[in-house]
Amino acid sequence: MKKSRTIIFTLMVMVTTACTPVIDELRVNDANHNNVYEHNEALTVEADVTVKGSTGTPIVYTRPHLPADTAFQRVGQLTNKTLIGHVDGHDQYRYSGPLSLNYGAYDVRVSVPYISFLVTQYVSKQTSLLVDAPDSCFGFDGGSMGFTLGKVTLSNNSELPDSVPLGRKLFNWPEDAGGHASLSFDITTQHFPSPPQETRYWYIDFISPDLSNIPAWQQSQGMTFRVSTQAGHLYAQPIIYIENQDPHAPVDPESAQFLFYPISTAAMGGASVWNVVQWHSTPNLPAGVRQRIHIRIYGDANATTLNNDRTVFLDGVCPVPPGIIPPGGDVVAPVTNPIQ
Repeated sequence: MKKSRTIIFTLMVMVTTACTPVIDELRVNDANHNNVYEHNEALTVEADVTVKGSTGTPIVYTRPHLPADTAFQRVGQLTNKTLIGHVDGHDQYRYSGPLSLNYGAYDVRVSVPYISFLVTQYVSKQTSLLVDAPDSCFGFDGGSMGFTLGKVTLSNNSELPDSVPLGRKLFNWPEDAGGHASLSFDITTQHFPSPPQETRYWYIDFISPDLSNIPAWQQSQGMTFRVSTQAGHLYAQPIIYIENQDPHAPVDPESAQFLFYPISTAAMGGASVWNVVQWHSTPNLPAGVRQRIHIRIYGDANATTLNNDRTVFLDGVCPVPPGIIPPGGDVVAPVTNPIQ
């Protein structure tokens, strides 16, 4: 009897295998076929499938690359079908269909439905890709794009004499990412103050190049960007400098206090995440030439020693509009000025 069950099971596996399609290759093609994916670019998903038995139309799903437990979302089907050959006596087809993605890092999955023992099942294959920032944004993949780093400044607005090196690291989404990079600086006890030199706070600015001739920034009403760090007790403040005016930064309309964005990972030293800062000024910013932006990072001086050798990463600095919020990041809620 046991031998009979084994034979039946083996036959079932053989029948199921004989009916299961095979995704031989999965590709996501950009317009130039150079594997450089751009924000909202018209992409084409192609899947070469060896068809066996009753096979349906492939389905496309996407999700942010991180966090890894994010659910896939269905975004379309590969409805174009072309016979391209034969594999072991079975027809091989190329299925294709359109795809467009916002700036970000994605997993793309194709699932092919098929019928086995009157039940619909699926065979899947997936790939990962990085979609570049819009042209109006600073993505830092090709270099620092004219950004510099200001001096470390104490709570009394005096500057420390030493310069902190501006880094550019192949760290994105938030992991090593090949040619995709972000700007950075390291918090060290050598360059950043702690008690008794400073008992309150310090700040340092990421400073943009001149924006006067960049149309998208001349229309800006704020900005979005991403910051990642494992350091604790840090805040970000976006600032826009308009010609012949005082600098503009987010302000709480009720208290008239400046708003700051907490950017530290919840558990200091825990897994890296990207904190997304989104500032759209209300009311709109006044007319005038947008000269530059600063992204100011504030730190609690009492935590400098704890933060020693931890890095602050900056990426995806975009004007509002469009104000890009990449998938997989945590949008930060601002708080009234916690730096006293």
